[in-house]
Amino acid sequence: MTRQRIFGSDVPFLDWFRRCKELPSYSSDCGIVATDVDFFVHRYLSSCQSKGTREAQAMMMVEVKTREGDVEFSQRDTLWKIHVLSKGFNADMCVRHFGVSVLRMVGVDPSETEMLAWGRFDKKGELHFRPITTVTTSFA
Repeated sequence: MTRQRIFGSDVPFLDWFRRCKELPSYSSDCGIVATDVDFFVHRYLSSCQSKGTREAQAMMMVEVKTREGDVEFSQRDTLWKIHVLSKGFNADMCVRHFGVSVLRMVGVDPSETEMLAWGRFDKKGELHFRPITTVTTSFA
């Protein structure tokens, strides 16, 4: 089970994810942190001679903290790794980014649904889904 949220509430899927006993927050050989993404900004059009063009695009991830909330250590560490990967600079660490995946389900969390599908992008930007289950192998 991963560490519970410090403040506020989760969407149903993230609540399920945090309660999943097969996903250890820490064990002798594995540790998983779950953090939501507040939003991404994607500027997909830029002005060039009064016409919109997609030749230069920009993206930015934003973490929002309300009520003077702090970014605690585990979330700060995760956000730093995402920042390092997105900026493309070496920070003397080995981090592998697995890209973007899409999880599709019938209900709002996996315990309410029989159908789960895991989507991955191909090199042309097409999403391909395959069926999956909530049965996992143990990390311990």
